[in-house]
Amino acid sequence: MNIKDWEQVWSSNFFLTVNKIYGMFFLKNFFNLLKYMKISSKTKIIELGCGSGEILLKLIRKYNFKATLVDNYKPILDKTISNFNENKIKAEFILKDIFKLNFKKKYDIVLSVGLIEHFKGKKREEAFKIHKNLTKRGGYLVIYTPSSSFSYWVGRKINEKLGTWMVSETPFTKKELLRMCKANNLISIKISKTLFGSWFSLLAKRL
Repeated sequence: MNIKDWEQVWSSNFFLTVNKIYGMFFLKNFFNLLKYMKISSKTKIIELGCGSGEILLKLIRKYNFKATLVDNYKPILDKTISNFNENKIKAEFILKDIFKLNFKKKYDIVLSVGLIEHFKGKKREEAFKIHKNLTKRGGYLVIYTPSSSFSYWVGRKINEKLGTWMVSETPFTKKELLRMCKANNLISIKISKTLFGSWFSLLAKRL
């Protein structure tokens, strides 16, 4: 998807409402995943394709993580910065395409929500690898992405008929996620489903 596509998405009240509802499910799931991770107030976390940044805002407020948020769509990143400032939450913000990031800085947790499914072929593989490249050894990847499941396709078909489907994406299978973990020398700690089985939650560790 290009910048114009995201402009249409983020200007849709329907999408904004759905995004908040989805975020509630993902945040609850993330809290459950934390029992598998070693965290502290010194934990450094980065979110790729952060969008509104609502999930990370709540995580910083609760755990005082040192956070970095990345997005390549300036209007939504500007809104996210304003929201963080209004809530007096400190974070670093980067306006950049994830494929152009510098990998010198590493993080304890690399998070993305609804990102890697928008890529195909080599770009899809590269997008996943970027998560690993930004993760410290012994650190964690947390990825939320649509699953190629019955509930996903039913929901998608309904939205397509209603004219409310606005994104270009290819959902994942569990087999594909496991293959990518193995190819990147990652330990898959937990792959579960959330949002009524329509999305995957992946927690993996970098060796």
